[in-house]
Amino acid sequence: RRLDVPFIVVSGTIGEDLAVELILQGAADYVLKDRLGRLAAAIRTTLDQRRLRAEKAAVVLDLARREAQQAAIAKLGLEALRTSTIDAILSQAAEVTADTLRLNHVAVLLCRTGSHPVMAAARGFPTGEPGEPADSSLVDCVLAHTDPVVVEDLRIDGRFRTGQLVARHRLVAAVLVAIPGTARPFGVLGAFSAQPGRFTAEDSSFVQSVANVVSATVQSWTARRDTDRLSAMFEATPDIAAIATMDEQVTFLNQSGRRVFGFAPDQSLEGVRIADRCSPESLDRIRREVIPGAITAGTWTGEVSLQGADGREVPVDLSVVAHRGPDGTPEFLSAI
Repeated sequence: RRLDVPFIVVSGTIGEDLAVELILQGAADYVLKDRLGRLAAAIRTTLDQRRLRAEKAAVVLDLARREAQQAAIAKLGLEALRTSTIDAILSQAAEVTADTLRLNHVAVLLCRTGSHPVMAAARGFPTGEPGEPADSSLVDCVLAHTDPVVVEDLRIDGRFRTGQLVARHRLVAAVLVAIPGTARPFGVLGAFSAQPGRFTAEDSSFVQSVANVVSATVQSWTARRDTDRLSAMFEATPDIAAIATMDEQVTFLNQSGRRVFGFAPDQSLEGVRIADRCSPESLDRIRREVIPGAITAGTWTGEVSLQGADGREVPVDLSVVAHRGPDGTPEFLSAI
């Protein structure tokens, strides 16, 4: 079984050639019977060498584990770029977590407004199976504090009760992390094991990294889907229409707007900001009144002056809408 058990040869007849051969075969040292005073030092040296070997092996194993986890995160990130549905990235996250940590049970729970999170993707937990992979007290703790929760043994941890599916599959150890949202978590990623004390701090960090990739992907995909739909509608209007991020980066300008502000039909808007087409006075009003008003009331309507392609002031009747994400946080602005 490749046990690292030190072996010291003690003999009164061993020759030098045989002693060398024994050491080559794995003996740690040899001591002649007429020199037993050296035995204690030989034992101490041998045990120190075994300790150093064990420490080195642990470092190598830990490094290999971290490299595998980093590679898994990088691979998930690349897969996320090609993902077009939320269900796909959730399933990939469950599979990557299970494969990398060599687990049979992983669950992704999504928050639903007014109800407890439901299982959206899993490894080892059939999504149609009744019950939940973790008790509500455990999930609620993660959602409330947003810090990872690591449980060494649910059977003796008095903080939480065991969920139906965990008990059914005889799982005792768990690590659960929040999937971050814009203002609050929109889900939980949980990994489970039948081995007490299975999860380390490094495992917890890895699971959180997977959750962070899921968060970034879902939020990016949702925002892109919403802006794509809005862009398609804006292209059909003869009025000036634009979309901008909350930090005033212009991401879309329809053809009517491009003609007024001097942009070619296919010209990139990278680096274009609201300030680029406003006088200082108009920009100040937009920042003090228009954007805060849209955020507070949902919409703002009024007249502002913008600068056309020739630099002249162009009075426009403007309607601005603040678009919010699932958690209610403003994500981008549209104007027409």
